[in-house]
Amino acid sequence: MLDPELKTEFQKINSQFQNVHGELTYMHVRFDTIEESIESLARSTAEGFREVDARFQQVDARFLEIDERFQKIDENFKVIDTRFDRLDSKLQNQIDVIMERKADRAEIAPMKAQLRNLQTH
Repeated sequence: MLDPELKTEFQKINSQFQNVHGELTYMHVRFDTIEESIESLARSTAEGFREVDARFQQVDARFLEIDERFQKIDENFKVIDTRFDRLDSKLQNQIDVIMERKADRAEIAPMKAQLRNLQTH
């Protein structure tokens, strides 16, 4: 069973992944909106150039917003990566302790057997 600190770390990582998932879902909707805007622009006529320009500015603003969100997601992934590194280190330390205990038991077992043999004679 994991110790409470590791469980807490896993919960923090899960929360971070949920934040990233929410951002990606939001960005998917924004990309759909951009795609619809671009398709609408393609259907525009020569007399609607001013409208087209305004829509391009909207699309540009949306792309800037999406870029900022990607940067936030990148930062979140860096945090997650750092947490996984710490978690990996803690897990490796626990494995090392377990292996040391196992090695100590293996060294003690022959001595116990010899002691039992001496006691029976």
